[in-house]
Amino acid sequence: MKMNNYKRLHVVSILSEFFKVIKRIMFPAIIAYFIGNSTEQVWISSGYKELIVVISLTVAILYGLYRWVTFKYKVDKDKIHIKNGFL
Repeated sequence: MKMNNYKRLHVVSILSEFFKVIKRIMFPAIIAYFIGNSTEQVWISSGYKELIVVISLTVAILYGLYRWVTFKYKVDKDKIHIKNGFL
């Protein structure tokens, strides 16, 4: 069976990339949150903490979407061709 057109991964891969990003930033974010609360100087007010969380989640889902759009593959008889990135 020969496929001529490049295909994208399943849409669920967007969520997979999202959770990978969340996993990478979770531990440092939790440490920063508790260290920031334990010091006398508050370097980030509580209103900005929620904004940072929302921005981080938005960036994570956009990164997942970016990876889904830019990763394409094609299966030939005995090879797998992968295109990754915009160029």
